[in-house]
Amino acid sequence: MKLITLSFLCMYIFSACNLVLDVKDGPKTCGNGVLDPTEECEGDNLGGADCVSQGFSSGVLACSPGCEFDTSQCSNEPEYCGNGIIEGIESCDGTNLGQANCENQGYSGGTLSCLSNCTFNVSNCGEMLCGNGIVDSGETCDGTALNGETCENLGYSFGTLACSADCRNFDLFGCINTENCGNGIKDDGEQCDGTDTGSVTCNSLGYYSGGEIGCNSNCTLNTEACSGGRCGDDSIQPFSPANEVCDNNEFGSVTCSNSGFSGGSLICSSDCRSINYHNCTGGCGNGVKENTEDCDDLDTGGETCTSLGYYNGGTISCTSSCTYDTSGCLGGICGDHIKQASEVCDGEDFGGSDCSNYGFDSGSLSCSSNCFTIDTSGCENLTTCGNNTVESGEDCDGITIPETCADQTGYWFGQLECLPNCMFDLGGCHRITHIAAGMRHSCAIVDGAVYCWGDNGAGQLGDGGTLPSSSIPIRVNVSAEALSIDSRGSRTCVVLATGDAECWGDETSSPTKINGGILDVVQVCNGMDHVCIRVASGNLFCMGDNSNGQLGINSFGGFYTSLQEVQHPNPADHIACGDYHNCMVDTSGIAYCWGMGQEGRHGLGMEYDVPVPAEIMADIGSIYCGAAHSCAIDSAGIGWCWGRNSSGQLGTGDGNPRYAPEVIDDMAIYSGFLTGYTSTCGFLNSGGMNCWGSNAYGQLGDGSWMSSETPVPVSGFSGTVRSAGSSYHVCIVTNNYAPWCWGRNNYWQLSTGDQNNRGTPVPANGPP
Repeated sequence: MKLITLSFLCMYIFSACNLVLDVKDGPKTCGNGVLDPTEECEGDNLGGADCVSQGFSSGVLACSPGCEFDTSQCSNEPEYCGNGIIEGIESCDGTNLGQANCENQGYSGGTLSCLSNCTFNVSNCGEMLCGNGIVDSGETCDGTALNGETCENLGYSFGTLACSADCRNFDLFGCINTENCGNGIKDDGEQCDGTDTGSVTCNSLGYYSGGEIGCNSNCTLNTEACSGGRCGDDSIQPFSPANEVCDNNEFGSVTCSNSGFSGGSLICSSDCRSINYHNCTGGCGNGVKENTEDCDDLDTGGETCTSLGYYNGGTISCTSSCTYDTSGCLGGICGDHIKQASEVCDGEDFGGSDCSNYGFDSGSLSCSSNCFTIDTSGCENLTTCGNNTVESGEDCDGITIPETCADQTGYWFGQLECLPNCMFDLGGCHRITHIAAGMRHSCAIVDGAVYCWGDNGAGQLGDGGTLPSSSIPIRVNVSAEALSIDSRGSRTCVVLATGDAECWGDETSSPTKINGGILDVVQVCNGMDHVCIRVASGNLFCMGDNSNGQLGINSFGGFYTSLQEVQHPNPADHIACGDYHNCMVDTSGIAYCWGMGQEGRHGLGMEYDVPVPAEIMADIGSIYCGAAHSCAIDSAGIGWCWGRNSSGQLGTGDGNPRYAPEVIDDMAIYSGFLTGYTSTCGFLNSGGMNCWGSNAYGQLGDGSWMSSETPVPVSGFSGTVRSAGSSYHVCIVTNNYAPWCWGRNNYWQLSTGDQNNRGTPVPANGPP
């Protein structure tokens, strides 16, 4: 027997490990594809073992190269949706779709993905094939199209052949064998025999009102005593619980022609509750306004902006979905919920008036359909306020307060009270104004106070290190009112109303002033191991690691524990910090970057580190730094990015780094960016957000869990953003002060009360 000792590096350069391999003499059997008695496993052959048989609760058992069980993917953690393992009733989990695809789900093709509730997302699959009345590839039959087969062809005596709901198999229930009919026992191929009907009832056959099932002498079911009709009887049952809109070839008065198409045939769904228009022809896009269309291409049916009610005319056009495009109409219209000068009211816009202007205590005004009359029938005088019972027109009454601060638009938490007039007193409610996202924690400013939640292993929560982590926001004791906040890695810094800057985390568990005698701090940003500030005069100062020249002091190396002045030519309008590089925009719109040049992160066209700010582009309104990439927005609102692109975080449609600024693929107009570690998000000037790059934790917010090298819209969000932060998760505060987060949640950094990652925006819970 021989002993071989191998030395190799583990965990990069942090420690050295020695591995002793016991190499046995004699013939080698492991790897021969046969599970031998001396082996636990062989390749994919686990001998029937799994994680549970090895003492774990879940996971995937594997076989090591030495033919021993590999339990590294086994776990005693509870099963839940979001762990990447398909368990229980889950159809999928994250990117794990099992063997499923669009085709075996009944669609013509496309991309199948998984929703956050672990059910399939088929929105990106193609056309649904099963149900179109055509036997397509992969189908055995489709509706009444049976591919020429009959019960007799399949070996039965007689009967009516049908197709299964998924189009993959024949439904043989209606096929009958008469060989043993009459013996009083329901045999194979019989629907019934005498009084033996098996488990079949009128209800199980789909009859809406039940009834009594019987058996005919030829061993077929007798449904004459069943009542209420059923789907498939060629008669539309519109009443509840049937709610049919069609039945086989019966569609009532509905046709392709009166549904916006030129002709063709309708298809009824298998449950008789929806109509498939797949076989209809013509319709929107043929240049002719038809039936349910507002318009079609240039054919607007004679309508104009004026005929539609717009006060100052304009030019009407048609959308690709054959509805009016009134964006070119002028002067507003009654019904747009904006009170024009010629209107008394419009929707909920009463020009600042409410019931109190008409002599009432409370209630709601309403506007007439022509926008010329205000209806006060919803107003009332309160006569019972004070009886501790919430009645019409009251928010609350005495001690009866049915809602919380979090239920009120623009407030996150606090103590809701009731005023003497039975209206809510919001004085004790608090609103969130700024938010920031570190690696595994988040922080926010709430009416000048600071709260943090998530991981506290390096003091990120600023509580003195009393907790390992927190699933709820906890108060940070900064020394004055906080005005702005920034987080990166495990560090967070704030600018205070006193003109000071305080930081915590990165092994410092309480807020610590960093600016020394430097006054009037107006901005702070964090790198991996350095911090920079901007003061009111536009001067910049940085401290910390200078290995790559990131302090901007025209030298490399050293670690500075006090702020050093950055050597930049003009006053700075703002600064952004990356892990090992920084960028700034001066007051004339010129952008500069310095520090590490690897993969082009400083945008200067090469990989050399640069120790002082160097100009990269002009006409810039704002600039942003991710871990190893940067982005800027020019004066026209066009986005530019450069640097590392291994996850598609530059939005250029590929994974190649850029050594100089390049326009983002979508050419959209942006008002701001969020540059995370491996992804980027942009705030559209028109409202809403796009994100691109890695989606490993759901940080793109589109619900697909699929990474994208080009911008994709954040699901369900169309508003504007007041504040935001990003790392491997994203948190934003909308313009109405509502906090939303999505992405990685392994340390409760989303404040959702659990540790499940989120692929779409969810509300962040406030303190209790």
